[in-house]
Amino acid sequence: MISSKSDITESKRDKRWKWSLTVSTGHFLSDYYANILIGIIPLIAIAWQLSNVQIAVIVTFQAVACNFLQPVFGMAMDKDPRKWPMGISILITAIPMCLLYYANNYDLFLVLVVVGGIGCAMYHPLGAIRNTEGLKKNMPLKMSIFSGFGNFGFSISPAVTGYIIYHFGAEKLIFCLIPVFIWLGMLFIFKPHDEKKISQDKASTGNTEEKNSNGDKPDFSFLKNKPFLLFNFSVFLRTWLIVSVQVFIAVYIVSQGRGEDEAGFNVTCFLLAGTAGGFFFCWLYKYVPWKSILYGTYILSNIFLVTYFLVPESLRLINICLLGFVLFGTIPFTIIISQKMLPGRTALASGIVIGLTSGLAGIGNLLTGIIVDHFDVATGLTISSFIMIPAVVSVLLIKGNDVLD
Repeated sequence: MISSKSDITESKRDKRWKWSLTVSTGHFLSDYYANILIGIIPLIAIAWQLSNVQIAVIVTFQAVACNFLQPVFGMAMDKDPRKWPMGISILITAIPMCLLYYANNYDLFLVLVVVGGIGCAMYHPLGAIRNTEGLKKNMPLKMSIFSGFGNFGFSISPAVTGYIIYHFGAEKLIFCLIPVFIWLGMLFIFKPHDEKKISQDKASTGNTEEKNSNGDKPDFSFLKNKPFLLFNFSVFLRTWLIVSVQVFIAVYIVSQGRGEDEAGFNVTCFLLAGTAGGFFFCWLYKYVPWKSILYGTYILSNIFLVTYFLVPESLRLINICLLGFVLFGTIPFTIIISQKMLPGRTALASGIVIGLTSGLAGIGNLLTGIIVDHFDVATGLTISSFIMIPAVVSVLLIKGNDVLD
């Protein structure tokens, strides 16, 4: 029996979805393993009697390795993403992070954290480009799934790590490597058979022009792309506020006499609401101008954060969920915009909008910390919420929507 054209098309569509879900699962694992650090830090901080500065150095080293290297990898990957094996990048993250307990000194611990961060930096731009390669439809949905899986893995990692350490011992974290090998099997089974053709099609568009004009030299022409720079400046400010909320909302809740478990629960709700928001805004993007979505979410983020400290305590959980929905939920949507602003350089665009902005946001959060130390958490976060005003202005300065058509 000869298959009809529609059957063949449907079969290809099914394979693409299976591949996209496999790549998104890799994002879940990458972020899950990276955030094991947060779950194990309290253990080694007590065992090694680390100072706050030493703890901060560990987190900073991971942030630098994981975030600032993403644009570098992205620039290299845009030339030919097939040369970068996805499985290796996950293993580079998973193995050192699951071996953290076995580091017998602070310096070795730092080395393992940095190596894990490098693997994380490799996977994010690579996963973003491989997730939607060869597709002209369903990009917003697939990017929201990709981002949502990563956010979910990042959200549950500290809780799962803490549970394993408390009930079974930190040495059992080595068994967290098991899902990696299952995923590697998925990667082999669902790998698209026509990926060579996809890469060739990609090379015949934007990337070929770059190679012809620049040879093998790095292409920094994106630095002249004013809309792209303005857009990512707004994303940096948004990410700065995300980081500040994650860190200091928990501190605020504990300072009010509530338990650490309640603080962690609120942060998890913030992140999970953002995951739901990711799906919503990627759907809304089809019907509402992208600038209007950014204006609305940036302004609402400012309002929800300010009112968090004004509403009755019984309503604060609802408030933090709404904040997560509009603030954290715009991440997958902004990845799509960034990629469309740099056609033919998907991995670089993803590395900048996911990695570089997050690294800079971590530095910006130091200013929030200084303000909090000078005043208090409520005042510090309230003042920080107004960085959404220049974020709105930077989007206003972007002229036209044609870059996204």
